[in-house]
Amino acid sequence: MNDVVTPNGLNVQKFAALHEFQNLHARNKDKLNAFIRGHFYGHYDFDLDKTLYFFIAGRYEYTNKGADMFIESLARLNHMLKSSGSEVTIVAFLIFPTATNNFNVESLRGQSIAKMFRDTVSNIQGDIGKRLYEISLKGQLPTAEQILHSSDLIELKKCIYASQRSTLPPICTHNVCDDVQDPILKALRRCQLFNARSDRVKVIFHPEFLRSTSPLLPLDYDEFVRGCHLGVFPSYYEPWGYTPAECTVMGVPNISTNLSGFGCFMEEHVNEPQTYGIYVVDRRYKSGEESCQQLAQYMFDFSLLTRRQRIILRNRTERLSELLDWNILGIASETSSNPSTPAISRSSTPAPPEHDDEGTEDEDESHLQPPPPLQISSQKILPKEPSSTDQAYKPSFTRPASATHLPLDKQFRAAAVAAANAAAANEPTFPDALDDEISQITIGKEHQSNVASTTHTMKHDDKVDFSLHDHDESNNSHHNQKQVPHHDNKTSISTKNDFTISRELQETTITGNTTSAESTSAENILSSLKLEEQQNTKPTGKEQQNTKPTGKEQS
Repeated sequence: MNDVVTPNGLNVQKFAALHEFQNLHARNKDKLNAFIRGHFYGHYDFDLDKTLYFFIAGRYEYTNKGADMFIESLARLNHMLKSSGSEVTIVAFLIFPTATNNFNVESLRGQSIAKMFRDTVSNIQGDIGKRLYEISLKGQLPTAEQILHSSDLIELKKCIYASQRSTLPPICTHNVCDDVQDPILKALRRCQLFNARSDRVKVIFHPEFLRSTSPLLPLDYDEFVRGCHLGVFPSYYEPWGYTPAECTVMGVPNISTNLSGFGCFMEEHVNEPQTYGIYVVDRRYKSGEESCQQLAQYMFDFSLLTRRQRIILRNRTERLSELLDWNILGIASETSSNPSTPAISRSSTPAPPEHDDEGTEDEDESHLQPPPPLQISSQKILPKEPSSTDQAYKPSFTRPASATHLPLDKQFRAAAVAAANAAAANEPTFPDALDDEISQITIGKEHQSNVASTTHTMKHDDKVDFSLHDHDESNNSHHNQKQVPHHDNKTSISTKNDFTISRELQETTITGNTTSAESTSAENILSSLKLEEQQNTKPTGKEQQNTKPTGKEQS
């Protein structure tokens, strides 16, 4: 059974900062710098301009959240940075709330010492500024002795002596309950990540929720995320993963795995996600050793980026925020959870095979039912393409209601189709239909055999006009002539002047043993034909004599 990813969107408007998110990163990074100065007092020998902040956060699920792999990869990254002689320093935060007694004394002491330094230097700066103003206003250039007094140097020496320490900076900001059995602290000790001076990777375990009122790290979670450079979430199990999604909408590059819903979603919908600051570690098809090495390599490659490259990467990461908005993911979730409508089912149904020996009801319906009336549209009709689930939804025509009333017996339908085809093949043409109509009206049953040959005496070379005149004649005929109404539904047929009926047919019409009703109908038809002929063309005198009815015909 395949896993199904159920995306969970975010309210992007809450995190949206547009171009301001770069400034927010700078401001919140300064707050992190202030905390780092106090936490690493006495061992603060690295350049903060070349320091990167990585972090992992979430519920304290040591294995599911990938904390074990993250710590192991940090140890390998530390070795890679020291071997390459890199000047970059990595500070890794682990934000996992757990049971604690209180703040670590060394952590609080470091922040107090840092505050003491800031206040002392601020006072000395104020005094130096006043001296510079007074001396320069008198038109003199100040000397070093005039700017920095001996009393100022004494105050600075007091602060420096107070900041001396004989221990290493703490790896945890709080006193964790039962720290001997704590999984993260045990892993940090095993990997020997103790924040030594020679280490290029520093670790800080913060076992408490972040809040802006904290005396130790006064930052909310979103402010903390914006101040960091990279979020690392190598989860072993994660149905979706809000932490990497929040990093993405705030423009922070992040690392996830293909065992989390977020990582699978990004691999499926983003082409080359690494170029957008989304790194996906393969924990599904690789061993733990290979996955750990891949994670360490991702972090090492990120540390090699210049400041300008990191800025560009954050911009590209922030572009993906619209992909995680509920306005987009909500539609996808609703489509996947709700049953498909009939229109969607029709559009996603595969096309039937071209050749089917058994046949289908739709194919039989095409023979039995008349074709639907054509709908003329000014739009150009594009060729129909077979629909598929990957294509966008296209409306399809509904099935005619008559399809539900078709008989179920295919043999009966086949016989009906054969009979309809035979009747259509034997349907008479227009000339044959006219001859048969005249013969049925004017000929008696006993004379049908004698007149069979005479019905074909009409000249086949005569030009038959199906009321489709030439362009010049049609203009006059439409204005000057009035069509003679016909009582039947047949197409009106008119002939030229040389259209004649044989003498034998006329005599038979008069003297044949027919009923009076048949003779009267024959005379009506002949008279209507002659009236239509006279309206179409004006006969000459000689033609009038030939076409003038005889005495017998008048009677």
